[in-house]
Amino acid sequence: MTGVIAFTFSMLLLYIKIVTMFWWVLLALVVLLLVAVLFAPLDFYVNTATKEYYIRLKGILKAAIEPHAEKVLRLTVSVFFMHFYFYPLQYTPKANDKPKPNKAAKKQHWFAKTNWLQLLRTCTVKECTIDLDTGDYVANAKLFPVMGLLNMTKGIFTINFEGRNNWLMHIQNRPVRILRALL
Repeated sequence: MTGVIAFTFSMLLLYIKIVTMFWWVLLALVVLLLVAVLFAPLDFYVNTATKEYYIRLKGILKAAIEPHAEKVLRLTVSVFFMHFYFYPLQYTPKANDKPKPNKAAKKQHWFAKTNWLQLLRTCTVKECTIDLDTGDYVANAKLFPVMGLLNMTKGIFTINFEGRNNWLMHIQNRPVRILRALL
């Protein structure tokens, strides 16, 4: 009889160890996912030549604006391997439209001008290209030396006389840098 009790007690201890190990592994996975989200690159990409506009948390999340034939605009959100489509310009009437009472609320400026500047300093411009045509030959000729001076900085700035207007901007940041700037 004592052997059976000892066996069930040892099985209970083994079960407790397995459950505890499961929770530790689950906690470690959650912490790793949180670290991955904090240190994953956050990309802001705009390319008017190829009509690509998106914000991407590399490998985790991507929100892209795409043209749509019927509804003009479509917002595509991809989380891991799942895709969701939203149509922000589609009107959906609400059943209970109650007028909201006017409240004289205080304006809270929790995000001051200095915070914006600190946030902008954390961003890295990976690529910046502007190909501009104003449609006026004289204005293009006046902008030509300005764009030549801007080419000495990071980016490619060109004036064309062919009617092309393209803008490519790729800005990268990390959520941990954003949090550090805000706190």
